[in-house]
Amino acid sequence: MGLDISTFTTTSPIERPELLIVYEFAQALAGECSCFGEGQAFGWFTREGVMKVLDAHAISEHLTHREKVQIQDWINSLPWNEHNGIQLYFNW
Repeated sequence: MGLDISTFTTTSPIERPELLIVYEFAQALAGECSCFGEGQAFGWFTREGVMKVLDAHAISEHLTHREKVQIQDWINSLPWNEHNGIQLYFNW
């Protein structure tokens, strides 16, 4: 048995959300990452999982229906793979 190791060398930047409500959700999503360190986080997500984070965020932040739809639009614009998965890297 061998151990294969690879580097994560490329990232494709996603434009920062223009709407504050979406930006705040993105910050909440960063908090859901499985790997994190000082000023950065990395996580693997499914579309279903991100929508569950949105549902919880909408309740805790008392979002209006319109605000939730704005966030859903951003979620739908992400470059999901053919399995409705995505790897996201956050840096602040």
